[in-house]
Amino acid sequence: MIKYLNQSEQSVVLFIGVIGINLRRVRDYLEQQRKGKDAISEMRGIVGQMRDELDDHLDAINENTNEICSHYEQLTDVEAKIAKLAERIDDIQNTLARNFITDPLVDEPAPEEYKVGALTFREQEVFLALYTIDGSDGATYSLVAKRTGLTDEIVQRYVQNLIIKGVPVVKRYRDGTANLSLEESFKGLQAKHNLVKINDSIKKQLSV
Repeated sequence: MIKYLNQSEQSVVLFIGVIGINLRRVRDYLEQQRKGKDAISEMRGIVGQMRDELDDHLDAINENTNEICSHYEQLTDVEAKIAKLAERIDDIQNTLARNFITDPLVDEPAPEEYKVGALTFREQEVFLALYTIDGSDGATYSLVAKRTGLTDEIVQRYVQNLIIKGVPVVKRYRDGTANLSLEESFKGLQAKHNLVKINDSIKKQLSV
């Protein structure tokens, strides 16, 4: 026998069904939220791992940088010591040249007008730079330093040594800057008599 529900009973059944549907929706929503939180936690873990790896790389880079800086400082110190040693050797050569070394004979007697003392290897390089300068304007200390690989201060010192030893260096000042050159007559005599007694290795450079 089929029993029919009255209107009130039907309303209750309908209400219960709606509640059931809404509960399922709430459950699905909560499940999605839980999955979302799990995904966020997983992403946070990945980001944390990446941050740790990045920190490790940065630490390694810092260590390498410190090592490079240390090596650079050591090389700079060695270069400074080598430069000082080269200057000391030149000083010794100058002393020997003034006191003990006599100039070798040349094929023809050099003119009495120019008597040049023996030059050190570095002084010969500076002389070569001045000798090979083109033009009548001469060269600045900076240009000679660039050609010889020396500093401006050391070039000034060697130029002064050349003058003391009898090399006729001409200085002309333009806008407060010294322009250096050799007397043209001396350059001609140098080509003919080798007054400066240039080292063989520098002679090859001179002939290029």
